[in-house]
Amino acid sequence: MPVWGVNGLIQVIQPETLEVYNISQTAPYNATLETTVADDSVWIHTSTGCANVGIKLTDPDCEATWIPALTERDAENNIFYIGPVTFTYQGIQVTASADDNFLALLPGNPSGGIPNGGCSGLSNPAATNKLTTVQGNDFSITLTFESPINNLPIRAAVLNTSPDFSNGDVYEITTNTGTPSISISNGCNVQVQGNRIGGGVPDYNTEGDGEFIVTTPTNFTIITISGNAPTGGPILLGCVTPPLSCSRIFTLAVTESCTDGICAPDNLRGSYNRVYSQNTVTNTIEQVVLPGGSYFQTPNSDITNNYFIGQVNNNDAQGDPIVQFTRWSYDTTLPSGTPSNFTWEGILYSVNENDLPNAFPKIPMGVSTVNDNLMVLSYNISSSAGGGQQVFEAEFVDGSTTLAVALKFFIPAPFNGSGEHVVTLKEDGTPNKFIALRSDYGTQPYVISQFDYDTGNFEVDILGPPGNWNPGGDMAVVDDYLYVTLVSTISGVGKRLWRVNLQTHAWEEVSNEDAYMGGSSGSLPLCRTNDGFAIIGTTTTTTTDPDISTTTTTTTPIPGVRTIFTKFSAGSEPA
Repeated sequence: MPVWGVNGLIQVIQPETLEVYNISQTAPYNATLETTVADDSVWIHTSTGCANVGIKLTDPDCEATWIPALTERDAENNIFYIGPVTFTYQGIQVTASADDNFLALLPGNPSGGIPNGGCSGLSNPAATNKLTTVQGNDFSITLTFESPINNLPIRAAVLNTSPDFSNGDVYEITTNTGTPSISISNGCNVQVQGNRIGGGVPDYNTEGDGEFIVTTPTNFTIITISGNAPTGGPILLGCVTPPLSCSRIFTLAVTESCTDGICAPDNLRGSYNRVYSQNTVTNTIEQVVLPGGSYFQTPNSDITNNYFIGQVNNNDAQGDPIVQFTRWSYDTTLPSGTPSNFTWEGILYSVNENDLPNAFPKIPMGVSTVNDNLMVLSYNISSSAGGGQQVFEAEFVDGSTTLAVALKFFIPAPFNGSGEHVVTLKEDGTPNKFIALRSDYGTQPYVISQFDYDTGNFEVDILGPPGNWNPGGDMAVVDDYLYVTLVSTISGVGKRLWRVNLQTHAWEEVSNEDAYMGGSSGSLPLCRTNDGFAIIGTTTTTTTDPDISTTTTTTTPIPGVRTIFTKFSAGSEPA
């Protein structure tokens, strides 16, 4: 399919349907239908200087996973089947089995590096007792996952295939939820035909290798790779970003009275919140166990690669309520994504109220971490100062119990915050988007607003799910979804955990169980590395105030140079 670039976009045309797609430039490189060409133009290009795009082809920040050996050799070099075999992939248990020609599945100890003839630059890690090579016809490998997955990356190398897939190395991929669609996230001299992968670019004698993303409309638990491999090469599972073990870490909304040994000596409030982890793939939860003698009431919290960080509601020595912050370090993560082996830092940090001009009350409306030492806090602005909200960066400084606070930007009235926010991150780890609850409790429909973090500019409003809902206390971004707890205004319905797709803005209910309802929540930086809500078409926001009536319309057209279509027809004079 012809590919071209314009104003930072990669676009491609499907020759048979004449449909033009935008190609995302971060994994899994999804294609989104942009428009349909009205005539039979096929080749499209743009003028010099407009194709300022590039596809990211760097190896992910994790090692691929070998499938364990399913056969073994005896002293006479005969091969015997020993499967099925269970292994762990990205925190999920997987059972590998085989069928048909076991002799095609060669065991060994791969040394790592670029596979023989590899041209994509993808490296294979060293390992012991793995399925190193598939070499032979009529093989079949089945992987059964303990929980549903999707967008599974499969790496295959040394693919010598005829261009029409009639012979050579041709692998067919099926799942238990139907025939998948397959895309190439990285590769060279490879192609996809339906649900089959192979080489054949430009001819049979050119070895190809790459990473192929297997996607189905419904998540699957069983995938089968079968076919012929006369040349033979390795097959591995690539890296999922974010990891399949990405979890929503939340503090339960319900507070409990301190019992002997559970609360920190510094906890003068006398109550605490339990912490839980929700694996958003399996939709299961388990408690995050903090050390005894370290629990607090933590109405806002988030997690980094090394710390669980919480805002602490506490009392001072005189019994007056105060706001503080503390951190628990951890050094292991269970396969489900639940952090473990915690150590309380034993330090309570505070914010100098003089660093919060015009903030009222001096209580943060939300906490979102950037890294181990940097948080983003939001505070309401007093009505006497014009209202709205201020967004601060707060940094933990070695040797000090006072956070270093700096104003990042402010959001003018009528935006009022009201409790929750989350910050998504760029690939370099710096803040990308600020997403926060917009409306007052009970006075407007549930609305979420997104702002560009660098400029503070408003980008898009997202209306809540169907029905009437009020905020329930938490926000967390995990991969392509924003998770929120909402309270129905309809008597007897109660709380629900919802999530909204960042790309489509479509809502779906996740759980109606109280055990899932967070008072606050967060996720690892890698799990929220994205561009936030996609800006779709035109967004209009109207706000009415006794003294102010404002209508803001934001339209996102495709700017700059337009595409030039050139048509060639056989037997006719050039136009």
